Amino acid sequence: MLVFVEALAGLHGQVVQHDRSVAIFRHSSSRYNETAVTWQASVARVTSPDAPSTSVVVLSRWRSLAPAAVFLCTHQLGEAMVPIVVGALIDDAIARHDPFRLVGWLVVLAADFVLLSLSWRFGARFAAAARLGIEHDLRMLVIERVLDPRGMVEPRRAGELVTIAASDARRVAGTVRTLLSGAAGLVVLVASVVLIARTSWLLAVLIVVAAVLVLLVVSSLGRLVERRSHAEQQASADAAATASDLVSGLRVLAGLRAGAAAAARYRRVSSSSMRQAIRAADAEGLVAGIAAFATGLYLVAVAGVGSALALGGGATIGDVIAVFGLSQFIIGPLSALAACWPAMSRGRASAARIRQVLTTAPVLVPVDERSERRAPRLERGRRTAAPALAVHGLFVAGIEDLALEVELGSMHGVAVSSPDDADALVAVLGGERGFQAGTLFIDGTSASDLDSDRRRAQLLVWPHGALPPGRDLSEMTTGTPDANDDALVPAVQSALSALGALDVIERRAGGLASLVTEGGTSLSGGERQRVALARLLMERPPILVLHEPASALDAVTESAIATGLRAHREGLTTVVVTTSATLLAMCDRVTLVDDGRATITGCHDELAADNARYREVVHR
Repeated sequence: MLVFVEALAGLHGQVVQHDRSVAIFRHSSSRYNETAVTWQASVARVTSPDAPSTSVVVLSRWRSLAPAAVFLCTHQLGEAMVPIVVGALIDDAIARHDPFRLVGWLVVLAADFVLLSLSWRFGARFAAAARLGIEHDLRMLVIERVLDPRGMVEPRRAGELVTIAASDARRVAGTVRTLLSGAAGLVVLVASVVLIARTSWLLAVLIVVAAVLVLLVVSSLGRLVERRSHAEQQASADAAATASDLVSGLRVLAGLRAGAAAAARYRRVSSSSMRQAIRAADAEGLVAGIAAFATGLYLVAVAGVGSALALGGGATIGDVIAVFGLSQFIIGPLSALAACWPAMSRGRASAARIRQVLTTAPVLVPVDERSERRAPRLERGRRTAAPALAVHGLFVAGIEDLALEVELGSMHGVAVSSPDDADALVAVLGGERGFQAGTLFIDGTSASDLDSDRRRAQLLVWPHGALPPGRDLSEMTTGTPDANDDALVPAVQSALSALGALDVIERRAGGLASLVTEGGTSLSGGERQRVALARLLMERPPILVLHEPASALDAVTESAIATGLRAHREGLTTVVVTTSATLLAMCDRVTLVDDGRATITGCHDELAADNARYREVVHR
């Protein structure tokens, strides 16, 4: 799974789109039960109940954190003991000219160095294990939430999710490592104050006051660092998301000759990210500079007081050496403590972004299967069967009070005047997006009474641009890599033939066994659409929703696809969200959605002849 996460970061969000396709095409090719169970999609109004906080994730690594803290504290205490041992060696051995005592103190000094060296080695090892483990755990939580089949009410762009899963998780884990050093610094600071107090209470008080002042000044600037760090990470996520969008649409941009405009847009976003990074670095530099200045003043004050003690005869040479050594050494722990506040500010900002993803409400929710509300009819007539798909009073994005019914076993077209509204409608039907109000019924059963697994088995939604997963054409069209299966080959060829897509296989030497590059980049846009449609025809879901399934094809191939869809989906329910007149002409009924509302329903020929707005939307 760690490899998968690294691949996610490396592909700049392509894995997220790939998983979207996996979820869409993951159904087996087993036959569906015609007596149909019904499924549902509904917005959850509560946050994800099983989302742990980042603090819980951090504490779950206590087996590494606890020994890391102990060993790092021991290392710092060993460092603090060096000037103490040297001072004692001078007073007790050198001043007395006693070689035996000198040897004894040298042994003690050597033992101290062995202790602090081994403590650092094991402390750093446990700290690294804790940091990497926390980073991995947070990253996995984000990825699991992104790949949750229940979806997210507030979808995010792939590049932003990559930044959160990679950069923000790394920052939170890095904060834990900094806090371990700060904890060790606090322990040694207290120990040093106690040791120095044995020589001079004035020096001990001076150290305490200096430490408190440094920490107060640094902590007062922590909010500034946190705000700028959050803005930096958000700008970085926007830049990554923009880069992901550009890479995924590179061919389209090249075809439209819009590369210059796209590059200019990315430069603007990237420049904004750079400015936010500089602002965050300025804030951190300000905090570090103030901390360094304060510790420098502290060192000057300690040197002055220590010199006065030595000149006044209030301390021995060994005491002065020990005090000066400790005073200089304490700068390190003080700096470590000062670094904790900026680190915590950055960590809190990143943890908040991770938490937002983990607590995003799901679109699909598990329900009690015994509770089933039946769909009311929009029109009462001779038909008694419940509609295969019905939407009542839907409000989402630009769609307002949408009412739509699709008859069981029919091919129904939906012409939406706004591409954004079309995307929103398909996302709602596919369970990838929640809605403000309204009710969705599938085969007469309320969406709020169905769980995600049952829903996805009955209703298959193919978003525009989605591609079935697979390493070769056989796996992409059938779900199995066995291209020589005698039972599958005729069915695949029949599906491809109906779509005018046999040339996709024939022009490749390997046929169905031909390998396909990651993301289907070795296929043209039209080939990707036809391969995806072939897989859909092989699956034969009871209800199929397509979104612009032939947008990359010429008129002749589009006509073949319309005819093939009609023939292969006979007796099954098909919804085509498109503005293509060729596809809409094959539908039994067509609904025009204009300005977010269903304005008229009828057959394509009648609407094209009698409704000017329909002609404008479809024939533009």
